[in-house]
Amino acid sequence: MGRRTINAHKLVFTKLRDVENVLSPKDLNGESLIDVVEEWAEGLRNDDTIEVSAETHIAVERVTRFNNNILIIEVMSGKSGEPGIVHDLEGIADDIPIKEMQAPMSHSRAVLFSPDNGQMAMWFSEYSARSSGARNLLTLLKRAWPRLNTGAKFTERRVIMSEVLTDGGKITEVEVRLTRRSSDLADGALSETGTYSHVFRPDRKNPLPIRLLETFRKNPTKAFEYVELSQSNLDEREVFVSVDIDGHKRKIRVSDPDDGVYYHEELNGPGEPILTDTELVEFCSEETVAYFERSGYCWDLSWSQANA
Repeated sequence: MGRRTINAHKLVFTKLRDVENVLSPKDLNGESLIDVVEEWAEGLRNDDTIEVSAETHIAVERVTRFNNNILIIEVMSGKSGEPGIVHDLEGIADDIPIKEMQAPMSHSRAVLFSPDNGQMAMWFSEYSARSSGARNLLTLLKRAWPRLNTGAKFTERRVIMSEVLTDGGKITEVEVRLTRRSSDLADGALSETGTYSHVFRPDRKNPLPIRLLETFRKNPTKAFEYVELSQSNLDEREVFVSVDIDGHKRKIRVSDPDDGVYYHEELNGPGEPILTDTELVEFCSEETVAYFERSGYCWDLSWSQANA
């Protein structure tokens, strides 16, 4: 029981010494991503606890091959604390000693989607109120990657929501940030002397519609009208918008197509049962299909079917 949410990362792999050469997760110089991660995670099961940071630790509880394209890893996560005992106040059970990195711990799951073709994979991290262990596991994978000898470079980026799906959102601020430069009389080069901003904040009761974000992406000069900035101003300009989508707030750099509101969805509410592995895969598959399509690839629904 307890509320669970989920976010996602896009995983991309390139040749170690040729970052322009993107590799398929199915063929990382002869090795499959899902096989590499499964073997690595199984190795972590032999460890008692693994330290992620000074106060955070995890333990891998279960590694499940859902099918040839999907891997589920269940982890326990906790904060470091003082050694002690768990004492039964009713005096029925014996005291249980606990070590520094044993309590409290809460479980969550990571789900890896690795396609048969295409040039990206996806990693979903389940969150509970007390656990971000699945996300911490991705951090550990990134650290361990050079030692896994794949000959590939690994980069990850958080998935942003499709702006087609954010119709319920609103823009709460438009900022046009300007950079002023002056020429160096000695060598003629331009040097930055400072930045300043023109800001428009609509009335709280009348925020701007989220669809303007796409308008600004296509034509940033449309944002100048809101801050009453003339075209004659020669300083360099960068447009930012602050958005609020169902409580998710973020300032977005309009010129960066990979900047937006991060994908973060609720799996189940407080008091509702936690999704089973099959239900979790079904939930993640919907976003995987949509995100692969937005990225120019295709996730075949047959890749989401459980092994017989």
